[in-house]
Amino acid sequence: GMQRLPATMRAAVLTRFGGPSVIQVLDNLPLPQCRPHEVLVKVAAAAVNPLDCRIRAGYARSLYEPMLPLILGRDVSGEVVAAGSAARQLHPIGSLVFGALS
Repeated sequence: GMQRLPATMRAAVLTRFGGPSVIQVLDNLPLPQCRPHEVLVKVAAAAVNPLDCRIRAGYARSLYEPMLPLILGRDVSGEVVAAGSAARQLHPIGSLVFGALS
């Protein structure tokens, strides 16, 4: 049957630029809603990659500052637990996936 999704998730969040100490791990962020071409992945493993570290330090600040707070951890693997209307055929619920978030 359908598994119930939790209302919240855990994530590494960047609210301002700076050194490693500016990253906060928060346990009660709202689960995002899938847009038509998106999937929601129950993450088995995530990594903060070199681009995440550069963004945290202020790289491309003019691009990323309007997006704050940002969730870091672009490299991800896990299971699709929800899918938008245009993504369901390519990535059905239960699919195991990995990739780099855009």
